[in-house]
Amino acid sequence: MYKRQVSVDLSSEPLLDRARDLFMFSFYARGMPFVDIVFLKHDSIINGIIYYERNKTGQRMQVRVIPPLAALIEKYRSSYPYVLPYITSFSDRTSYMQYRYALGNVNRLLKRLGRRLHLPLVLTTYVARHSWATIAKEEGFSIASISEGLGHTSEATTQIYLCLLYTSDAADDSLRV
Repeated sequence: MYKRQVSVDLSSEPLLDRARDLFMFSFYARGMPFVDIVFLKHDSIINGIIYYERNKTGQRMQVRVIPPLAALIEKYRSSYPYVLPYITSFSDRTSYMQYRYALGNVNRLLKRLGRRLHLPLVLTTYVARHSWATIAKEEGFSIASISEGLGHTSEATTQIYLCLLYTSDAADDSLRV
């Protein structure tokens, strides 16, 4: 899936391109949740490390900026404080409403991209998180490492999460290609 998703030319469809990039950002950033990505600011990236606080749990997180993640950060670099262009000061909507609107739009665009690529699953922002966890498990990462990457507050949560992944269609081999 990732080879097809990364390599498809979306230059003529900038909104679809940006949605794909957000998906890949999440995957490259160890399954960073959508809400944390859209509120991520440039000043949270220091010496090749992203420092952020999980919106859901308040847990402090660190993610190393690997080359494909660095490329996405540079692609969207602007004078705005946010890394990706989803929250702006020009909107009359609150930042929370911009986030909710962006989530719905990005998921609609990702579903369209998934259909275009003939993927056997519905592509959403959450699939990036699931995919990172699935591949990390298959690559032999410890439960503790996966739990840390996902920002779970306990390994028991991660065990349940991985169990659900391995018993659902979302964890089939289509995630690997």
